[in-house]
Amino acid sequence: MGAVPGGAGIAITGGKYFGIFFGGSPAAEICGTLLILVVGGAVNYAGAKTSGKIQQGLSFILVALLILVAAVALTFGDTSAGEGRLLWRKPVRRCPTVALVFFAYVGWELMSFMSEEFK
Repeated sequence: MGAVPGGAGIAITGGKYFGIFFGGSPAAEICGTLLILVVGGAVNYAGAKTSGKIQQGLSFILVALLILVAAVALTFGDTSAGEGRLLWRKPVRRCPTVALVFFAYVGWELMSFMSEEFK
């Protein structure tokens, strides 16, 4: 149920990333948001098979990027990070971080197939 209105939020977030990439321009944010909505709409209009193939390709790219980031972090990262113990005091302060990590792995794929399902 949250996928339909969530698509607009996802497009706006992606538009903000697009705007930051191009210097923080509000015009670039709007263009990025509209671009995501137009491309997502075109993919959905193309049908479930096309949408599925694109989704599969994007999934492969995501996994490759995650492997690349992990390899770079293990190779060039701070080797002293992670030592010690986790302090469980003030767990509420960690909630925004957990939400951000959760959002990083869910949501973007919803735009590529949900509209076809609602036809």
